[in-house]
Amino acid sequence: MTLASPDPLRHVQILPNSRALLVDGQPASVGGRAFDLLVALTERADRVVTKHELMDLVWPDVIVEENNLQVQISALRRLLGPAAIATVPGRGYRFTAPLDEAAPPPAPSRAAAAPRAQASNLPSTSAALIGREADLSALARLLADARLVTVVGTGGIGKTRLVQACAADLHGQRHDGTWWVELALLPPGSNADAVAAAVARALDLRVEAGQAGVERVCSVLCDQRLLLLLDNCEHLLAGAAAFGAALLRTAPAVTLLATSQEPLHLAGEQVYRLPLLALPEDADLVHAEQYGAVALFVARARAADPRFALGEHNRAAVVDICRHLDGLPLAIELAAARVALLGVEGVRSRLGERLRLLTRARRDAAARQQTLRASLEWTLGLLDAPEQAVYRRLGVFVGGFTMELAQRVAADAAIDRWAVLDHLASLVDKSLVSVDAAEPPRYSLLESAREFALERLERHAETEATRAAHAEALRETVAHVEALYFESDAYGAAQTQLVRELDNLRAALAWARANAHSELAIALLGLSCRLWNRCGLAGTASELFSAIAGSVDAQRVPAAVEAAFWLGSVIVAPELPLPDLARAADRCIELWRDLGDTRRLAYALGWRAIVNAQRDRLDPARVDLIEAKDLERADWPHLLRAWRLAALCSVQTRAGEVEPARATRQAAIAIVRASGDHPNIQFNLRKLADADLAAGDFEALMRSSQDLIDDARAHGPLWAARLGLGYQAVALIAAGRHDEAEAAAVEALPAWRAAGWTTWLLDHLVGLAAARGQARGAAQLLGHCDRRYAEAGRPRRAAEQRAITAAIAAMRNTLDEARIAQYRAEGQALDEHSALAAALGRAA
Repeated sequence: MTLASPDPLRHVQILPNSRALLVDGQPASVGGRAFDLLVALTERADRVVTKHELMDLVWPDVIVEENNLQVQISALRRLLGPAAIATVPGRGYRFTAPLDEAAPPPAPSRAAAAPRAQASNLPSTSAALIGREADLSALARLLADARLVTVVGTGGIGKTRLVQACAADLHGQRHDGTWWVELALLPPGSNADAVAAAVARALDLRVEAGQAGVERVCSVLCDQRLLLLLDNCEHLLAGAAAFGAALLRTAPAVTLLATSQEPLHLAGEQVYRLPLLALPEDADLVHAEQYGAVALFVARARAADPRFALGEHNRAAVVDICRHLDGLPLAIELAAARVALLGVEGVRSRLGERLRLLTRARRDAAARQQTLRASLEWTLGLLDAPEQAVYRRLGVFVGGFTMELAQRVAADAAIDRWAVLDHLASLVDKSLVSVDAAEPPRYSLLESAREFALERLERHAETEATRAAHAEALRETVAHVEALYFESDAYGAAQTQLVRELDNLRAALAWARANAHSELAIALLGLSCRLWNRCGLAGTASELFSAIAGSVDAQRVPAAVEAAFWLGSVIVAPELPLPDLARAADRCIELWRDLGDTRRLAYALGWRAIVNAQRDRLDPARVDLIEAKDLERADWPHLLRAWRLAALCSVQTRAGEVEPARATRQAAIAIVRASGDHPNIQFNLRKLADADLAAGDFEALMRSSQDLIDDARAHGPLWAARLGLGYQAVALIAAGRHDEAEAAAVEALPAWRAAGWTTWLLDHLVGLAAARGQARGAAQLLGHCDRRYAEAGRPRRAAEQRAITAAIAAMRNTLDEARIAQYRAEGQALDEHSALAAALGRAA
């Protein structure tokens, strides 16, 4: 075998059979291990050979220190020239000098760059790139038109693998090849000359020792047509940017492809922000493996344990793991590697300690990719002290945050609110914080980065102060939105934005309760009562009100806060005992009178009227509504004026005044439609459906329920459409369309359960079961409902009483009174799931 040495004055021949090496035709002294190493490298000149592989080839069955390999590499470079063997940091070595079977030595060349028979030093990899097909295509399109493309993304997202795969696909399209330069091993803050020296080493450029500066390297590459990959620029951003600017200015045929957690911020730079791997929606679990995150998990789990298979038994758990890991490739790979030891459920159950769990990577991975913690620590090292402070404080947010909330929580005496904005922008640039395209924009940390931030917060002894600031910021936010209901038609839009803070509100409320901040917890819950209703979580809120009520101390809690709390408990608690609701309504009205707040007083009077009507105290209810009308002014917001009509409709419905109730509801809907507030439009459509149901007009009920379903499907939320399906199920039962009715009711029940009131719909399902001949199950479900009405201290509405009377009459076709009573008594001991299963003829 003949080797054309990078040194144009020398010619080298390898004679494997005689184990001889000739340099310029003369025997050269080379040790046996060095010769074996040279043969191993030349026989594998088409790829990078790892250190472990070389040590196995040259020292088989012998344990030696790694520095023995380095000694032999150095000896060969002295013989063949320094550019004959390239070091690929973190991976191994590659023989880069051209091999030629012909003996003639090469002619001297003017070019200062080494000859490039391979024209690439891209590391070979057997691991397929998974879930990045669209990103590969997009990156290739950018490179077709731009001379500088920077792939930006958080640590562990797969930037390096993507650019290497893209460069491999494009290999051969540039005359002077494709070259990869690993910058991760350079010290942080290295200057442009250090970057240039790394480029010279990677490309085997023949520059004199100490002369591998920016100008020298750029002059060598000035007439080259190549693609240059600068990998991991984030820790020496200024140096990489300065080198890139000089190279693009000097070498017009060079294309630069960089990876970084932050753009280089150069003129003409095209930034490609690499997204997280795709995750399946709930409705598409059957095709989960077609999504990048799940496909990667499955591939890596199979690599760790060939027996692993994705199936019905584990698909939902795998998807849940990928979601909790945000579709971050590094985290998914580390989690999948644990499956062989822990199983899928074992991994899922330990995700709360992901920084401890996700610690096992490939041994050939870069150090910063060995664990999830190492990746985050590498990224944290890119931040200055104020940026680190803002980052760790942002960890208290759950489900994202607005710019205003970030300012309130992250600012302190040393970092004012305007500085927080600057640091937040820097964190976005560095890919630690993501921002969506919504208006206004919303920011978030990946869950892994958030967990790491909370660790750092604890380490800096800032947890208590930051969580307090978070809870106070949420109190200010919900108070502002609550005030708009009584002051402005801007309430609807503001509450739509507030919905996105529900997770933050729950976290703040949990912290306040756990740390004995009772006044703060009372304020947070009372001021957000309509938000819980808006999100279909009235039942959850009702439980919270019941749990906190005992801590309300009139001597310590401001009157306005106490009044908002008691009114909130009425708004979200439709199944609480009526006497409790009446006492809460009385107390908040007393407080609002003392405070002289006529708008909130009128609002509370409407709610007390509803409670009194439910207790069949219709005259006091009408008195409250007359007072509310006298207080009302024409300049009040649409929703507040419509509320009095909604309350009046409820009283009229309870009184059996069917047509007046419908007319009142239509008037309320007309006022609310003028506000454009669809949640309140839907609320009033629900009340219109209630009026139609009370009238027993099932054709009208079908229309009003369909209007509710259509509005909710067009404008959201989906759970409101499911509430409409509950009403529609009743209309379908009346029409004798039993199978359709059951399907609608089954879909509706979870939404009504979350809203805190399922008993009315269960009453109508008693009628469905009886009409189908399921007399025993119908009686058992009836008994279950009897118990719930008794616990709530309220009677059935007229519509439900009619349904039950008809159902009992149908049961008598097959059961005597004793049996009906027996099964009804049995039902009182059943939970909802078992009683419903009995009525619908399903397994419990």
